[in-house]
Amino acid sequence: MHSLFHGLFASQISGHLFAPVSSYDALATIVVGSGGSAQVTFAGIPQTYTHLQIRGTIMGTTGAWFNSIFNSDVLSSDYSSHEMRGDGTSITSAKPGNATYGNFLGLGSAQPTSFITDILDYTSVNKYKTLKTFSGTDANGSGYVQLTSGLWMNTSAINSITLRWDQYTGGFPQNTQFSLYGIR
Repeated sequence: MHSLFHGLFASQISGHLFAPVSSYDALATIVVGSGGSAQVTFAGIPQTYTHLQIRGTIMGTTGAWFNSIFNSDVLSSDYSSHEMRGDGTSITSAKPGNATYGNFLGLGSAQPTSFITDILDYTSVNKYKTLKTFSGTDANGSGYVQLTSGLWMNTSAINSITLRWDQYTGGFPQNTQFSLYGIR
């Protein structure tokens, strides 16, 4: 236990990933209206924070993916992701191949899915941008949890984020909600 505490403390010092609640500033919230939407965009993101966080709840749907697009960059070769999913009886991992852009997370249930995504060092012009997403859904006892990591292979500071439904038809259902936070 002692080593674990020191490891967490060292992680806190070096990465500041466990930010106190008072370190989060709500920047914007988008609620999808009637008829749904194929994409939503957070634009004009202030460049005054260390990290960003997106929290959301996608209302019930069947298996689908949605993706992140940074600064309108739609080159699929600029994005990469990996995922690990557990449903209580099995664990799977994959490098999703069906995503056109940066894969954000997959939805595999007709129940609402909630997620939290951290976008680290989004203003840095010296390195690629990394993301980590934790998501889950409860489909009346048959849900799952999922961890997704992502990479945007570009050194530009992020000033806009588009979340895009990666399906041929449909979109984010009505009442889906996304909130953007700045982390000091």
